[in-house]
Amino acid sequence: MNHIGQRVKVIDQEITGTIIRYDGSKFVVLDDDRNDWAEEGEEGVLVYRASELAPMTSKQRYLRDPNFCPECESRNITAHQSTFEHTQAWQAITCDDCDAEWHDLFTLTSYELTMEASEKAV
Repeated sequence: MNHIGQRVKVIDQEITGTIIRYDGSKFVVLDDDRNDWAEEGEEGVLVYRASELAPMTSKQRYLRDPNFCPECESRNITAHQSTFEHTQAWQAITCDDCDAEWHDLFTLTSYELTMEASEKAV
């Protein structure tokens, strides 16, 4: 059952947000990406039927905002040394409240050239 304050994901879309009110037969969702599309002064909300929304799992919420413990949801976490190997990397994280330990996993998806190679003098 959906409720105000709940984090949700729109089914079959990449839209996530928080239910902020109920408008008749629909839920009003404050879009996480509203800064990308809302005009100045706009609230940045979208309206959906309950059947179009699914509660966000802990993993989905963590991948949007990895600043909490996926076990106890505490924001009291510590990031440790990162390890890099070929096109992958991982970083050990621990929760200072419940002592859970996990790795954040990273994969190289692209690169950004920050300075072009200079022409070699002949």
